[in-house]
Amino acid sequence: MYGFGLLKFERKKKYIDKLKAEGKFENFKKKKVADELRRKAKIRAGLELLPKAARNKTIRSNLAYNSRKVAEHRQHKKLVSLPETTHNGNGSSIIEFRVNSQTVEQFLQIMKPLTTSTRQVTRSSAKEKFAGKGLTEKKSKKAQSMLRIHKTKAREVIDSTMSLVKMSSKNMKDVMKMQQPSNSDGIRSISVILDHRSSNDSAFEEADIVHPSNQIGRSVLLPDYQSPNNSVSQNLNFTVEGNFIESEEILPEYEPANNSVAEVSGRVTKRKKRNDRKWRKDITCQTEEEVLSIIRSEDIWSKLTKSSSNKGERVFYLCNKIKSKAKVQCDSGPCVLYNNDSASVTILRSANNHNHDDLIEKLFRPINEETGITIKNLLTEGYHRKEILNELFNRKLDVPSKTQLNNFIARVNDEKYGKSRIKLSELFKFLEGNSRVPEESNKPFVLDSTISDPDKTDILFGFFVSSKKLLENAIGKKLIAVDST
Repeated sequence: MYGFGLLKFERKKKYIDKLKAEGKFENFKKKKVADELRRKAKIRAGLELLPKAARNKTIRSNLAYNSRKVAEHRQHKKLVSLPETTHNGNGSSIIEFRVNSQTVEQFLQIMKPLTTSTRQVTRSSAKEKFAGKGLTEKKSKKAQSMLRIHKTKAREVIDSTMSLVKMSSKNMKDVMKMQQPSNSDGIRSISVILDHRSSNDSAFEEADIVHPSNQIGRSVLLPDYQSPNNSVSQNLNFTVEGNFIESEEILPEYEPANNSVAEVSGRVTKRKKRNDRKWRKDITCQTEEEVLSIIRSEDIWSKLTKSSSNKGERVFYLCNKIKSKAKVQCDSGPCVLYNNDSASVTILRSANNHNHDDLIEKLFRPINEETGITIKNLLTEGYHRKEILNELFNRKLDVPSKTQLNNFIARVNDEKYGKSRIKLSELFKFLEGNSRVPEESNKPFVLDSTISDPDKTDILFGFFVSSKKLLENAIGKKLIAVDST
């Protein structure tokens, strides 16, 4: 419902009737068709500039959007809902029902004064909707359902008796909760508390809210409730017929998940596994030097981090058999505790055993022979790094990490083109081996070289490479182009 009290299709119909009365409807239709063709031409020209994958993705999303808009248009035009049970993008079920014109008119007569008063109080724009919505929840979490009223759609209640729902208007909040059943025939009451921030109106008048189930709920004013910002609250009891929870508890109490996987409204989110260590007291020393000498003598620990506690400052150490930047670390490790109540220093040991051998085998597994041959063949065919990873995945081979792939490609290039770095001793051998004049005219050779004293710290060297043909071309020339590096 919009702020002007009219729905979108009602305003559109009124505008079309006005154009027909003035005789401008045909020109309006032609202009609309021309604008649509011009818009499609621009989209088509823009899609041709995109890559193939992005172009196909854009086309699929546009088709899905258009089909959804067509379905909504048919629903509003015929005042009937979509098929009985559908699924939205998040996988939750939506229970639909038919809405006749008489019910909509009764509903609009009640909602118009409330919408008008809301617009006057909060100065909301025409795009802000009224928030009178129903809520339902099935017993199964995987098939949570919602009821849809004309132009309004209910939200799901997740993991709590109270659910805060932020609406499009900045000055209005909805607090929705389920109440106990009013009778035993499966009908529940939904309470919606509307918080209108205003200092002018003291309250709204009582009104009957008519729902498609032909049940009527009387609005009850809450005189005792007053928000800090001089806001007025109103409790509207909606009675809606639907498939509700059969047990006495309408909504489950919130329980924090103890596992590494938590279910929220049918979705599964993975949580990072927490490494809980159990500490046992090992040695107590009088000075810090004694403790550090013990830690250094074991030659396996690296300092990780510090933390403060009630007993004193704690310094944690890490097993250095695995790099500190690795995602998974060894479970074993000591902790040095600097006691607050005394000058002594205590070494605490973790009850977990070393597991770095298994982690090294899992994390730093080398590339096998079959995968290496495939990577070499793909490199010769001109594949890039990302394309190589995708091709290995499609062929169901072991996919290495990006670092492993980069190192493997660097080794292959060194074998094929030679090393990118050269030592000074290797440079001496190169100059001696290529200083002779070859018989071929196009074969390069070292014409001259100079090297400073090797005993000095800063060694300067230079060499000049040419060929017989280049020297012949240079004879008698006044200008010669020479490349230097």
